[in-house]
Amino acid sequence: MTDVQYSSSDASTLAIVSSGRTVGAGSASARSALLTILGEFVRPRQRSVWTATLLRALAEIGVEQKAARQAISRIAQEGLLESERSGRCVRWTLTDRGAGLLREGAERIYGFLRTDRSWDAGCERGGSRSST
Repeated sequence: MTDVQYSSSDASTLAIVSSGRTVGAGSASARSALLTILGEFVRPRQRSVWTATLLRALAEIGVEQKAARQAISRIAQEGLLESERSGRCVRWTLTDRGAGLLREGAERIYGFLRTDRSWDAGCERGGSRSST
């Protein structure tokens, strides 16, 4: 399996996502940020990713290393990631369950605008106009 390598456009995307806040240890935001990175950058490439790469990506968006490591560990304990050791380094791969969860999430998020929504009636059809 090939390792994920990020282009400068990926780094730019991470920088745009960054709010400038630091996410502390044990934060649910670290988990959410990790799932976002896995869903946006790892799952589409269907490749493994080094721990250092995940830590660097999470640091770019303000997640402290301790919180990032906890998020990786917890997501692995949930069965969404599996590790493969290479010497002192660890490479992470999405499990089928993890890839499925992220695929379903992407379909919910990005499938949203695939069909016309009746609630988006605009001023003409759905809004009430008062004529004076």
